[in-house]
Amino acid sequence: MTLSFEPAMRGWRKACRGVIGLDACHLTGEYGGVLMAATALDGQNGLVMLGIMVCRAETKENWIIFLKHLKDAILAHPVKVAFISDRQKGLLEAVGIVFPGHHHRYCWRHLYKNFKKDYKGLELYSSLWNAAKAYKEKHFQQ
Repeated sequence: MTLSFEPAMRGWRKACRGVIGLDACHLTGEYGGVLMAATALDGQNGLVMLGIMVCRAETKENWIIFLKHLKDAILAHPVKVAFISDRQKGLLEAVGIVFPGHHHRYCWRHLYKNFKKDYKGLELYSSLWNAAKAYKEKHFQQ
């Protein structure tokens, strides 16, 4: 079952940046399952919930269903939307199918978590953070 937050969507289209975070968390209660969520930030960096869905598993098919439900509202945003997520395989494919041509970026925290498994120390943290926040190519290369 998918819930849509139409008032939040209207506010997001009018005043929020064209960036949507996609993530899922496993539910550990009696029934289990996965909670999928689409969120954005408002002008004061407050979290705006755009939609949620509860399903049995985090699969490409379930992500496609969830994203298709939100597609019309997302495409109504005045700018081309960019998506931020972890590197879940099904999610990466689903965004490409439902929103071809839109940007899809990876969450810095998830990237760093994966990097620090193999590379220890503050030098990596500093280099990765500087590359992530660079908005000019020459700064990224440094």
